[in-house]
Amino acid sequence: MFGPIGAANQSEKESLVYDLADECGVPPPTIDNVRKRFDEFDTDGSGLIDYDEFIVMMCKLLRVDDPSKISQQ
Repeated sequence: MFGPIGAANQSEKESLVYDLADECGVPPPTIDNVRKRFDEFDTDGSGLIDYDEFIVMMCKLLRVDDPSKISQQ
């Protein structure tokens, strides 16, 4: 939905997706997909990727089975 009525019916999260998509010049589904992937790794829902979540993310993205193979550097 477009215009003031559509904007009034958007959740805060949807509004953020559309604003960010407009700012970055990408389609809203791209922003939504990135956010879904981020949420997949932000397991505690803090809105941040902490070190332990980062290691899990790196293992999955790099297809590494053993986290000890990921450098702490």
